Amino acid sequence: MTKKIAWILMCCLMTLSLLAVSCGTDEEEEQQQQQEQEEEQEEEIEQPPADKPEYGGILNISLTADVDDFLPWSIFTAQPVMACNEWLWNGDWAKGPAGGYGTNEVGWEASTNIKDLKAYYIADNIRWEVDAGGETGTIYIKIKEGIHYGLDPDNPASVLVGGREVTIDDVLWNFNTRLNDTRNHPGLFLGTSYPWTHGIYGKKIGPQEASFTIPIAELLNGVMLLCDGAQIFPPELDEEYEGDSTTDWNVCFGAGAFMVKDVVINNKIELKRNPNYWGTNPVGPGKGDQLPYLDGVKYIIMPDLSTRQAALRTGQIDQLGMVTIEDRAMLLGQNTELKEALGGMSAVNLLGMRTDIAGTPYANVKVRQAMMMATDFNAINDSLYDGLGHILTWPYWKQKGYEGLYLGLDDPDMPENIKELYVYNPARAKELMEQAGYPDGFKATVVLTDTEVDYYSIVKDMWEEIGIDLEFSIQETGGYLSILYGLSYEEMIVGAIPPPSSWPEVAGYTGISLSNFSRINDPYLNEATAHMLTTAITDLNSAMTETREMMKHLLEGAWVIPTPRYPSYTLWWPWLKNYSGENPVGWLAWNWPWWVYIDQDLKAEMGK
Repeated sequence: MTKKIAWILMCCLMTLSLLAVSCGTDEEEEQQQQQEQEEEQEEEIEQPPADKPEYGGILNISLTADVDDFLPWSIFTAQPVMACNEWLWNGDWAKGPAGGYGTNEVGWEASTNIKDLKAYYIADNIRWEVDAGGETGTIYIKIKEGIHYGLDPDNPASVLVGGREVTIDDVLWNFNTRLNDTRNHPGLFLGTSYPWTHGIYGKKIGPQEASFTIPIAELLNGVMLLCDGAQIFPPELDEEYEGDSTTDWNVCFGAGAFMVKDVVINNKIELKRNPNYWGTNPVGPGKGDQLPYLDGVKYIIMPDLSTRQAALRTGQIDQLGMVTIEDRAMLLGQNTELKEALGGMSAVNLLGMRTDIAGTPYANVKVRQAMMMATDFNAINDSLYDGLGHILTWPYWKQKGYEGLYLGLDDPDMPENIKELYVYNPARAKELMEQAGYPDGFKATVVLTDTEVDYYSIVKDMWEEIGIDLEFSIQETGGYLSILYGLSYEEMIVGAIPPPSSWPEVAGYTGISLSNFSRINDPYLNEATAHMLTTAITDLNSAMTETREMMKHLLEGAWVIPTPRYPSYTLWWPWLKNYSGENPVGWLAWNWPWWVYIDQDLKAEMGK
């Protein structure tokens, strides 16, 4: 930075000397003033370091659980699987911080799914339109030429594919299979959550182009499930290996930036660089460089939080995300060299209830409103999250890019009766319980896992004041998911809601979906949501406005008991370069290792 300013000063002085020979005093003074202004501007602008990215090195990061599903369009695709396969499109690295060279239109600290912030990956063009008559819509997908699958000569599955080019027939097979496959494995969840997908098949309409015709009410869901939510892998692997193609890591091969090198169950997953990856660095000193820079990525399985924190402290891992407020202070206090960035917003799973079962307390809006008023959200926020949490977090929380759909408690048009629901008022809650026919309260059971017990113990104590005796049905993760997916809970259950980036396709307040665990079926909401989804096909901003207006009806219903959403943080060592704390670059895409590099000399200097 200092050298750069000095060089600019020297150039300016040389220019002035030459001009002085042929120009008068007035002109000389004018140039002097211009020079001083340029110097001031240079001092004010903080330039990023102009270091050329270097190739090599291994990125070490942690995973909280082992990977047993290697299908790249599963309901919860694991990070190593994402790294080995490729999307049609996803987030545009250059529109984030990008090591100081991006446009900063988005931070990529949280999942974001906005068309204007996307870049084409395998796809060359994606568009959709309403068909004549308005009953259906069509998605058109055109892919690029010259993108090839990775080739590892030491892996028989990869040799079978032969590093061939990705074709539109591959895209059709992947998407048609995802929509219609009835085989039972974790990735094929569409049959239960999206039954409308059965019977929909795309067709080839050009050498590099295909189309899918979707019922108009599900058009944006179709875009999400296909273009946004699935990666492409070679069909011959499924044909050759059948069921093993989704469970055997040796068969996890696609067109991604990395290839699987080694897996040790419950220990590690090692990836190596795909030397034939199509992607290049879009911005900065490394613009045009073939990606990735890393020789590989090592995912270390660390279920225990304290183990992950110790690994970061000692440099065993290079980065750690989802760090809490308290842990951030502790880790930065112990390791002052660590760099940090604000991450996404975290929360304890919120509480839903079977509002669809007539005659139960949960079907009565006054009971639900009483439970809201009997919950001291501000006290919880102050005691657990240092007052940094957001209180109104359902069905959406405030996030950059999605501000237009968020109705905040302090907004001028927020109805007073909704504001009252978020203010602790046990006296008013008792009145509502009495009006609802429960003057002495009732016993209630909530299904949860042990990770939520501490939080809901606080809620349990608060609810005792209005006569609600809350009991816990504590489940292991597998049992909990079985109850949630099977709708076999009869009272209450805790659950996670999708991020704002899943709007407008996923609405946790209508229809049959995993995020509508309160089983909301409200005629006004159903109609308003359907209209909003139609609007969103052509005008997302107007659809956000419609959603925000809908919130005034939705929030009054108190369909769920939300939990404060507090900031999390991302920490990393300074040898991790071209990195600014990005997490998912796009929609549920943990792909930031594509663009970063390791300063191996600095890492050695720091003794790690």
